[in-house]
Amino acid sequence: MRPLGWMLGTALLAHAVAAQTPDRPIIGAVFFYWYEWDEEAEWGNWLGAVHNTPLFGYYDNRKLQDNFRSLLLAADWGITHFFLDYWGHDWRGENNEPRETTVLKAAEKVRSLGYPIFIGYYQDGTNFAMRGFWRNISERRDTYRWLRDYARSPAWTWLFGKPFQMVYARNGVPELTIDHEGFQAWLRQRYGSIGKLNAEWGTNFRDFNEIRMDFNAVGFQRAMSIAYQYERWQRDWERLEQLVRDELGLPGLRVSFDIGYAPFRNFGFERFARVFGGPHSYAGIFGQPHEQDAERFLQAAVTRKGGTVFFDHLKHRYFDWNIRVPGTAYPPEPHHFDRFWVGNLMRFVDGVLHLSWNEWWEGSNLEPSFEGGKRFCETNLLYSTIWQLTYRDGGRETRDGEIGLLVNDWIFEHGGGDAADLYNAVQGLRAVNAPFEIVLQSEAMPENLRRYRVLVAPAGGVGFGFNAKGERVDEVLRTWLQLGGRTLITSQGGTRDMGHGTSKAGQSRSNASPVPRPAPRPFNFFVDIGVVGDEAVLVQGFSGRQDWGKLPEGAFGAGSQATVRWTPNIGNTTVLMLPSLPNADLLLRWHGSAIWRDQLRVFVNEQLVGEVAVELGWRVYEVRLPAEVVANAGVIEVRFEFAEAHIPGEKDPQRFRGEQRVCNLALDWVQICTPNVSVGERKSIKWQPTELAEFSDEVRKVAYAKQFRTPLLRRRAVAPFGKILSTYSDNIPRDILIINPQSQVPSP
Repeated sequence: MRPLGWMLGTALLAHAVAAQTPDRPIIGAVFFYWYEWDEEAEWGNWLGAVHNTPLFGYYDNRKLQDNFRSLLLAADWGITHFFLDYWGHDWRGENNEPRETTVLKAAEKVRSLGYPIFIGYYQDGTNFAMRGFWRNISERRDTYRWLRDYARSPAWTWLFGKPFQMVYARNGVPELTIDHEGFQAWLRQRYGSIGKLNAEWGTNFRDFNEIRMDFNAVGFQRAMSIAYQYERWQRDWERLEQLVRDELGLPGLRVSFDIGYAPFRNFGFERFARVFGGPHSYAGIFGQPHEQDAERFLQAAVTRKGGTVFFDHLKHRYFDWNIRVPGTAYPPEPHHFDRFWVGNLMRFVDGVLHLSWNEWWEGSNLEPSFEGGKRFCETNLLYSTIWQLTYRDGGRETRDGEIGLLVNDWIFEHGGGDAADLYNAVQGLRAVNAPFEIVLQSEAMPENLRRYRVLVAPAGGVGFGFNAKGERVDEVLRTWLQLGGRTLITSQGGTRDMGHGTSKAGQSRSNASPVPRPAPRPFNFFVDIGVVGDEAVLVQGFSGRQDWGKLPEGAFGAGSQATVRWTPNIGNTTVLMLPSLPNADLLLRWHGSAIWRDQLRVFVNEQLVGEVAVELGWRVYEVRLPAEVVANAGVIEVRFEFAEAHIPGEKDPQRFRGEQRVCNLALDWVQICTPNVSVGERKSIKWQPTELAEFSDEVRKVAYAKQFRTPLLRRRAVAPFGKILSTYSDNIPRDILIINPQSQVPSP
């Protein structure tokens, strides 16, 4: 868990806003209805491409009876919701009716037998408008059609009183709206005067007209751009829903977008859950079932409070060798499917989404097959039954006096925060089985907080933002503490930091020539970015892994795979944690490729050590790390700060349509070494990304152990003022107890 401290005080008693939950859990699966089969001719589109073979034989989705049999079989194996993989093709069913009508009739027939199953759309085509959402109704797009023709069926999926659908990432995600003039007017209304804005932002703007929407800035400009963007999205969505009410007589629309598990665009968790219908991921996690566990836990909890549902992913296998070259395979592993299910139950989710019930071409089918038998269905039925029988209120009920965990979205809105601070707090509380409830940023008001005896408030190094009333959360926490009888556990950048993470301390050191020193023993740490395990050094500012294949002959590094991650992906900053050789002059080298030129400043432990020009194509870059910067640290924080944000979809929309990541530098590898080590040397020291912390003598008397392992996280060597409870291996204080007449505050 992130280094945290304790604060003691008192407060009033109240109850937080009650969480909303569905009536029952949603065990969903994508349903494919494109299959055709002529039994007499023994011919159809099954031949030549499917990876697995249906246990009950090929079927024809044009026929009501075949759809009925398939849906009934799925319901018998524990599926409650089917999402039609809708492409927009004019597929026909019996009597030449739209095939979606045929499948819906089959679902209604299954329901007549007493099965509580539901149907919905999974928008796989590209006909859902992501800018000007109302156009989905005014332009009579696919959503208008299903609302008109199917939404009133008792078999159609509704969520919290509104008809519901999903949208696949192929269609896109909500698009950004750059509106500088509207943003300036919004800021005038919020602040009233440019002086008041500058005082809060720590800026020197002469007029509101100078300010631009900038999602790649760090600090208030980014945070307020995000807030304004969500207000634009919300107005657009309200306009859509008004058209639904006026033209179709329905109460509105809920939509779940395929955005994965991390916060959408790194904008934070809460606003997305409140404005839209919740997130899901179709492709999901093709790694271990526990990956992004904290993110998935938070998505489930935040969407529940936001009045919608997060659909966690279920995967058991995948093979697309027969339809793609070279294709991808994720073979089933022992208990893999069980672990996906158990993880979901432990995260108290309200809905899950199977990769497919019957995607036979990609081999992800849950439906029984000759190759896989019924074992996956048997597992699904077991967990589906347990979940449906034990589901209540989406998880644990909370009681007065329990622990509250602040989901500090300012970490993401600010753009410079450390998300690991929040995630480690989540996992730490879960590891000790603490009965906690999340507190959303908007809810952080005295009347909502007073029910808690303990609040955990990760600050992520940047402090806190604002609640729904526009009050600063750090001031609310201070007020809550002053009344006594409460404990606040916060972290670096918490209530003692007044600048909301906007200070620019520690940026004065230049890349001066080092003082001559005796040649140190050789030291070399090399990490190949883009390969499994690279996350050990990654803190912030990276895209997902990519493999670009072998480099061309003659290129630097030829003969090896060019595995990369785009940096900074979001914002203008990339942060790494690297091992170092204490009190030695070192070199930091990195190799990558750029499409556009840029300027890059390099900071080590908050000190500027160099500036480099990012050039086109593949390059090796190097800066010196003087021994006085490294000091006695065995681990250093390296921060790359880019001057510009190069977004391919904006700079060259014809070539990079829809690419909204910040792609400044495709990082291939990073090396930190003594000057006597050659460039790109891969023979590296072994490094475990954890370290030891040690309790003080006083704490050891009540602790189980003298030392404990702790994640490598960002910290500053600040002068302690209080009683040191524990220290890191480099003697930097980890936990400090500070006492004043009204409160006790342990903080690093």
